[in-house]
Amino acid sequence: MSKNGNLLFILGAMKTATTSMCGLVNSHPDVFVMCEVILNSNCPGRWGRRLVKAYPETLPLFFGSRGAAYLSNYHQAQEFFAGHGHGRQYFGDKIATIDSGFAKRMEGAHVIFCVRSLPEWIAKDSVRGHYPLDANIAPFAVQYCKHFLESFLLERVHHVRMDDFLEDNHKIVDGVWNFLGLTRPKNAYHWWQSIGQYAATDPKSRLNWWKGHMSSATAPKDNDTEAVIAPNPLWDAILPIFNHYYELAGAGRGEDHNIVLRDIAELEKMSHKFVVPIEAAYKSLNSRSRNLDMKDQREKKAASSSSSMLRLLGLRRRE
Repeated sequence: MSKNGNLLFILGAMKTATTSMCGLVNSHPDVFVMCEVILNSNCPGRWGRRLVKAYPETLPLFFGSRGAAYLSNYHQAQEFFAGHGHGRQYFGDKIATIDSGFAKRMEGAHVIFCVRSLPEWIAKDSVRGHYPLDANIAPFAVQYCKHFLESFLLERVHHVRMDDFLEDNHKIVDGVWNFLGLTRPKNAYHWWQSIGQYAATDPKSRLNWWKGHMSSATAPKDNDTEAVIAPNPLWDAILPIFNHYYELAGAGRGEDHNIVLRDIAELEKMSHKFVVPIEAAYKSLNSRSRNLDMKDQREKKAASSSSSMLRLLGLRRRE
């Protein structure tokens, strides 16, 4: 495999199924993709600290370059884990941001890029909670689009659209393993059942990232967000560009790099051109976090178990 070809990254904005995709690829015994560990960050975050706690040898890998040598620490990490029998075919990280400038850093690596419809992404409840969208959605809509378009500059990229992820699990599974050139692992079409079921000595188990992303450990379900956009000049300007690339992603096709760069430049003009409060962007929107649904289910299950235990104790006391 060519330089950087054994490195695998899952990219995309938050709430585009990046964590679910992390679970899917980690169902293969020879793949180890970390979840938001982010080497070269100069300060290990939540999941990075878990990695360092389990493997202190990895701490120096958090201090490095964000430039051309960005992938060197990932190579060192792969050598370390492959030497212990993990990530022998692919090693990498899942990074969920809308930051630009990743294409040059990821040169030669395999990238699975997750994307969701632009109006739907803006309408998602947790996205609205994370970004200050009330006054103006335009800068965030533009940056989300730029981030998506930049993925078409990558040498090795496989796009996964949220629509397809929710509607055709078999297609998604087959597409991922064909892209990586690997034989489907056992029980591939029920990949979510493998999440958290790793050996205690497996570094995947040490990170236990799924506990902070409960919804990723479930089968794909119906869409949790509905949005009807309102007539607006921003949508008129940005959606033709976004939809063109969204269709390309669904068809597994690329675009000429000069055209991609031209369209990115066109998007950049829109950040200061439009001011669109979120209430002016939609006729209606409805969104609920699956994590909340799962939390409710767990709390009900725990309450039921607690009631059963109290009833049992009551019976024993009467006996």
